[in-house]
Amino acid sequence: MVAASAFEGETRDAVLGLKYRNERANALVLATLLVPCVPAGTDLFTWAPTSDRRRMARGVDHAELITRHLGALTGIPVGRVLRRVGDGRQTGASREQRRHAVGFVAHGHPRGTHVVVVDDVVTTGSTMRAAVAALLAVGYGVVSCLSVAMVE
Repeated sequence: MVAASAFEGETRDAVLGLKYRNERANALVLATLLVPCVPAGTDLFTWAPTSDRRRMARGVDHAELITRHLGALTGIPVGRVLRRVGDGRQTGASREQRRHAVGFVAHGHPRGTHVVVVDDVVTTGSTMRAAVAALLAVGYGVVSCLSVAMVE
């Protein structure tokens, strides 16, 4: 799991602005932070999708916006290959609650594909672990994780 920054200062402000104040221009700024962290040999970017309820309330999936900008900046394709299962909330949840709150189902044509899962913030790593497990279960060749920020 690679994070471009700690979840503090301007990075924290940009993430929170995107998530809670609909400051969509921040998605491009955050994607730019990720460009130097993209693993060699990446074939496809995907994201750890938020719940349908959250996406509808916010009007956007912030991780998808960041990922689509990252794809445009690097020329690497972007695809939605993960579907969130359940509606477990992460924000405000304890570490133990986070470990069991998220699950994903993966689809696509994965054989030999190096897919990179993108998310905004890693706290416990539970979301990324669930995404990796789903992608490996359907046969993706290599799965890497890339986050804008990590809570330390």
